[in-house]
Amino acid sequence: MTDSHLERFSTQVGATTPADPTMLPRTIDGIVFALIIIPVSIAALDTLDIAAISQLATAMLRIILDAIPHVIAAGMVLAVAYVIAKFASRLLTQFLATAGFDRTTRRSASSVTRKTASSARPHRRHRRSCPRRQSAPAPFSQS
Repeated sequence: MTDSHLERFSTQVGATTPADPTMLPRTIDGIVFALIIIPVSIAALDTLDIAAISQLATAMLRIILDAIPHVIAAGMVLAVAYVIAKFASRLLTQFLATAGFDRTTRRSASSVTRKTASSARPHRRHRRSCPRRQSAPAPFSQS
């Protein structure tokens, strides 16, 4: 696959073109470098036959080498999950648009806004139209 094939595939999936077009080649370069340098380093340390250095360094490099397939598998799972999520998002967006859900929510939101705006206005009471209540005398007043 060339860069143009990868870019076309990524736009089909829904991803935007990366800001740095050399990012993918540099990443692949780093992975290939690690896949070459780690086994060579293990072999070189084994030929030195210095137990204090080679055993610890070889164990560390083997752990890293064993982790690489897991990291690649996790990346593949994330890529597949991303593609499925993008597909589901597009599918749901198209379904809701054809069902008229956006128009329904717009109408509901505008009616709620009008109701909220009308209920938020303070009620004015005119003193002339509402007679004042006279306070009644207390029924049992002690003088």
